[in-house]
Amino acid sequence: MSRKLVIGVAALIIIACTIDLAAQTSVAGANGLWTSGPNWIGGTSPGVSNLGASNVVVNTTSPNYLQVGAYGSNQNLTFAQNSETRSFTVNGTLVVYGNVTFDNKAMDLVIPNGGLVIILGNLTMANKLDLSLGGTLVVKGQFSKNGSQGDFEGSGAFYAGSYVGTHADDFVDDGSEFLVNPHLINNPALQYIEDFLNNNGQWPLPVELLSFNAEQLDEEIVLDWSTASELNFHYFSIERSLDGKNFSEIGRIDGHGTTRERHDYSFNDRNPQVGKNYYRLKSVDFDDYVEYFDVIMGNYSGKKVFSIYPNPSDGTTLNYNMNFSLDENSTIVVYDNLGVKVGSTSGLDQKNNLTFLNSLNSGVYYVKIVSGNFSTIERLVVR
Repeated sequence: MSRKLVIGVAALIIIACTIDLAAQTSVAGANGLWTSGPNWIGGTSPGVSNLGASNVVVNTTSPNYLQVGAYGSNQNLTFAQNSETRSFTVNGTLVVYGNVTFDNKAMDLVIPNGGLVIILGNLTMANKLDLSLGGTLVVKGQFSKNGSQGDFEGSGAFYAGSYVGTHADDFVDDGSEFLVNPHLINNPALQYIEDFLNNNGQWPLPVELLSFNAEQLDEEIVLDWSTASELNFHYFSIERSLDGKNFSEIGRIDGHGTTRERHDYSFNDRNPQVGKNYYRLKSVDFDDYVEYFDVIMGNYSGKKVFSIYPNPSDGTTLNYNMNFSLDENSTIVVYDNLGVKVGSTSGLDQKNNLTFLNSLNSGVYYVKIVSGNFSTIERLVVR
C-alpha cells in the first residue's frame, strides 16, 4: 500500500470518527421542555430514561432554562450503567421536577462555571462516577452516593437538603459541600433559587405588592404603594385611564433590583382629570417580563381648567388642553379683538386640536369654550 493511500485512509478514519462523535452528542439549544424535540439540535430529544448512548450537552440562555417535567407533573431523569466514556454537560440552567439517578459507571456529570442544575427531588449516584463542578448544583431533597469510588473536582457549590451515608460526605469536597438550609437561604446572591425551591418549582413574580392607594392632595392626586420583595426588578410604569379600560403611561419609577426588604414608593399626578381617574401599576423586570396589578380609582374634585397652546400662535392650528371630559355638545368660538366671531367648532373630542379653514391674521384673539355648565375665555396672540 502506498504512503499516499495510507494517509488517505487515516484521514478518512479521522473524519469518520469526528462525524461519529458529532452524531453521538445530543445538544439542547433552546429553553423549554426536555422532551420537546425542537429544543434539541437535530429535532430529537434523547429521552429521560437510561441515558448514556450519547453525550448530552445543555446550552440554555439565562434566566430561562431547560426543564425535565413541570410544576405539578414530576418526571425522573436516569442514566444507564457502563457509560463512563460519555458525559452530561450543563452549560446553562437545567431544572428537574423529580429525581435524578446515575447507575454504576454511568456517564460523568459536568457543570462548568456559570452552569446551574436544580433538582427538586433526590440525586442518587452509584459507584465509579465522576462529577466536575465549577458552577452550582442544588438538590432540594437528599444526595446519596453508593460506593467509595468516583472523583469530585472543581470549586463549584453543591447544595443539598441532606447528604445520606458516609460516601456522600466523602465524595464532595468540604469546600463545596453546603446544605440548602441554612447555607443557600443565607446566601443573598442565590435568594432567587431559595424562592424557587420554596415555591415548589415556580419562579416567583418579580414584585410582591403590599398596597396601592390614591389620594387627592391640593391640586394633585398622590399615589403610594409598597413592595415586600422584588426579584430582578427594573421599574414601575404608572398608567392612568379616564374610563378604566384604555390606559397610557404618565410616569416611571426605578425598582430596587433584587431585595427581600420592604420598599415604599410614591408618585404625584400633577395633571389629574376632574372626576374619576383610574390608575394601575405595570412592573417590568430586567428580562422584560411584565406584570399588571389591580386598578384603583382616585377622585379629583379640583376646579376645571382649559388652556390653549402654542401661545403666541402661527394662526393655522389651535391646540387645547383640559382636565375634564368634554360634553358632547361642547363648542369653541374664536373672536377677534373687536368681538367679531372669526371661527367656531362644535362636537369637540379629546383630540385636542382645531385647524382653521383660513389662517388668522396677526393680532389678538379670544377663544371661548362652552362645555356643559363650564365656560371660560382664553386670550390668544397670533404673530
